[in-house]
Amino acid sequence: MPVLGLLAVVAGSPRCACRRLRRRPSAPASPVRPIAEIVRQPIFIVAVIAQMMGQGVMNLLMTGTPLAMMAHHHSFADTAFVIQ
Repeated sequence: MPVLGLLAVVAGSPRCACRRLRRRPSAPASPVRPIAEIVRQPIFIVAVIAQMMGQGVMNLLMTGTPLAMMAHHHSFADTAFVIQ
């Protein structure tokens, strides 16, 4: 486990350094749109529906698979390993 923490620090260090070097624009390049206008766009609605379907399928698989494995007499360690 300590190796994972070290890996996260090593991987995040260049990102933090790059963030400091990047210049921030003083004014936005384009006008800022209100969130209500963005939400009403058809492409946004399609993206939200696609994400909801993907999340639902993932939850279904990650819930059903361990239950089915336990029903077929696999050990708890095996069912935990499948989800990991």
